[in-house]
Amino acid sequence: MLAASISSIPEGVPEGSAWVNYTRCHDDIGWGLDETVLRNLGFDPFLHKRFLIDFFLGTFPGSFSKGELYEADPRTLDARNSGTCASLCGLERALENHDEYQLELALKRIILLHTLCIAMNGIPVIYSGDEIAQLNDYHYVRDPRKSADSRFLHRGKFDWGTVANGNNLALPGSMILHRMRRLIAVRKNEPLLGSGNKVRVLQTDDIGVLGFFLEAKAFEKHTSKILVLANCTEYPKMVSATQTNLRLDIYHGIWTDLIQGKYFDPFSSRVVLGPYESLILKRNDYAS
Repeated sequence: MLAASISSIPEGVPEGSAWVNYTRCHDDIGWGLDETVLRNLGFDPFLHKRFLIDFFLGTFPGSFSKGELYEADPRTLDARNSGTCASLCGLERALENHDEYQLELALKRIILLHTLCIAMNGIPVIYSGDEIAQLNDYHYVRDPRKSADSRFLHRGKFDWGTVANGNNLALPGSMILHRMRRLIAVRKNEPLLGSGNKVRVLQTDDIGVLGFFLEAKAFEKHTSKILVLANCTEYPKMVSATQTNLRLDIYHGIWTDLIQGKYFDPFSSRVVLGPYESLILKRNDYAS
């Protein structure tokens, strides 16, 4: 579904304009899904939307998320979701349960979402508090002026204490801040991660792995090329470098992950992705 959504984004924008990308914002999450796309992918639009609403509320069996509803309609069963990125990704519940494994997965989910936001064509916007993985702030219910609006759940005061302890990577917020700084540095130093480049979505050989190429529009040959691979599951995945839609083996040389510095030789190995791991692989001077 994510691949289909990215593929449907129009490439042409007015001169001097750009898309704005964000993981979360000050507002609620309204599930304005394209029902035609959902049906073509085999989903029932109503049931899938109800699944999303319940999952991010935290009531769906097995959900790691903690959030609240906004503008819930008991007649149509429609609703929107409120909550910070970190709490919706499972960090709050993991901390409450003292669950180290779920804590690690929650942090990986947060990093994955921000990595995709940074890598996509457009200008990334980080909502205040997301860079330090702030949790839901329930104090709003004590304020009569705010208590009826669950959107204040993710409008808490910025925690400057976490920033002051930014070097203590044992703290979840500091670890996210450290990774965000790394992602921003990669973005600022890599032209192919800027606005106005061409995005080509790939159909990988695993439904849980998202893949897309980033290419400069100005040149067709002898230029840089970036491949983004993202494991959107909590299970390790392997992607064949020679699969029909990927074919990394036709580009001679080594691909390097800009985030972690990993090297990948498409002739000698598969791409191995850990749970929720993402790679931004770059190869220069490829032959087409």
